[in-house]
Amino acid sequence: MERIADDLRELCLRADEVNRVNLMTILSDNRDTEYGKKYGFSDIVNIDEYKKKVPITDYGDYRDYVTRMLNGERNVLTAYSVEKFGCTSGTTGASKIVPKSLTSLCLEDTITEDSKNLFRKGNGKRLMISSFRTYPQVKGKPLYLVSEIYYDYLLNSGRLDVDEYVGGKDLLMIQEESKDLMYAKAAAALACDSIDMIEASFLYETLNFFCFLEENWKTITDDLRHHRLPEGISIPDNVKKYLLSLNVPEERLDHIERECSKGFDNIAVRLWSNLVLLSGIGNKTFLTEDNALKRYIGDTAIHYFSYVCSECLIGVPVQLNEHSYVLVPKTGFFEFLPVNAETTDITYQPFELETGKLYEIIITNFSGFYRYRIGDVIKVDRFIGESPVVEFKYRKGQALNISGEKIDMYQLEKAVFSLHDSGIDVNDYLIGVSVETMPGRYIAVMQTDSITHGRSVIMSDEKLSELFDKALMKYSPDFKDLRELGQISEPTVFTCGGGEYVRFMEQTVAGQTRSNIKAKHICTKEVSEKQWKTIISRIREKR
Repeated sequence: MERIADDLRELCLRADEVNRVNLMTILSDNRDTEYGKKYGFSDIVNIDEYKKKVPITDYGDYRDYVTRMLNGERNVLTAYSVEKFGCTSGTTGASKIVPKSLTSLCLEDTITEDSKNLFRKGNGKRLMISSFRTYPQVKGKPLYLVSEIYYDYLLNSGRLDVDEYVGGKDLLMIQEESKDLMYAKAAAALACDSIDMIEASFLYETLNFFCFLEENWKTITDDLRHHRLPEGISIPDNVKKYLLSLNVPEERLDHIERECSKGFDNIAVRLWSNLVLLSGIGNKTFLTEDNALKRYIGDTAIHYFSYVCSECLIGVPVQLNEHSYVLVPKTGFFEFLPVNAETTDITYQPFELETGKLYEIIITNFSGFYRYRIGDVIKVDRFIGESPVVEFKYRKGQALNISGEKIDMYQLEKAVFSLHDSGIDVNDYLIGVSVETMPGRYIAVMQTDSITHGRSVIMSDEKLSELFDKALMKYSPDFKDLRELGQISEPTVFTCGGGEYVRFMEQTVAGQTRSNIKAKHICTKEVSEKQWKTIISRIREKR
């Protein structure tokens, strides 16, 4: 059943007007910024003039401007007050530092919560799997994940009721670096029998939570029964104090042991009988994880939280269990470029789109980015008023994604090529995603040349896996962040000689000749580590 908040529906009915007003407001408010003066914002009176005078951009066009803003300069890209700077990965392969203005946060702050609450029933506790750090992500620089900026803003503006959440502020807003927060989340969740909604920034985190619970429930339950914590656990002192203060009734502990002992199929509703909703970011590129999650949650409804990028909130879901989002008119000025268009001269406004067709999104936001290509391609499903309901199809240049790290081909190529510095030349490779064990990991098969700089290099697969892990962390800040948070495991690398690699590809990429698979570096289907390891072992035995 389609549901959107009444105020959002009203905006959708006049999305064309809202889109146009957004643009003129942004141009007027930012006419005296350095960027506004450069492109004559004060002389632009309509959308057509804006398209003629202001070029389509990507992150590389803003990098120097943002660095200056980070160093304290004002009125560079935007006149709006910048709340914080978000750090993420960009389609260019380098780290993106994204300004988030107070104006943009104000425009976004109620939309996602309103959407979520439309589908929520009851007044039980909310379990948030994610934790939002209040300390800088990068030492010495005030950089945060965009989700951390958002929830910190909600908290400081009084729009976040921390008492609704299991563990309250202690488990929601983390003030120091910690490695064992998943233990804390799992223990707090088991102690509470009144959870009606489980949330996470990405649904993958929820899958990770249930996998952790399946492996560790006996230890956690025993710790709760005896009011103790594992020796050497790395969690903040206030979280330790909270967990040790839990007085879980014996009947609750007995119930946990009884249900978990039966196995973990449909465990969510067996542990929390009031559970009605899961919420988190996901799309059809996460279908493998979605299917794995359903083992634990059964028929519990999923709210796919929002369609959001670092620079802008784009849409919110209109139905449960669907990856379709209605474009939110008030969060920016939106243009759309037809996929495979021969020129960027012609873009379309939201109401001009055609159902069934693919478009690239171009945004002008309230944080200083103008006609900015976020790299996302969407398909138009239908309309609510003048606002399209869209489905995310793919990100241009994106290669691998387990938990929102968004590693694209540029980053991947840089990471693989950097192995040369350790004496390993990789001539060809295939990389895929495996979620056979959690957290998920990348599995790579690399055709290597063991003779580098005139010397023989002997390196084990384990050592190469370690080097590749470090390379990925170097070239993808989001991968590094998620590795450190325990959301992604170390990659596994298998090495092959030239002929061995050909045979491997023939067995894993069915129906394609060598000439057709030469440039295939990404395995788009879920990878079975066990199967790949077996294939490699058999090939090696034939040496």
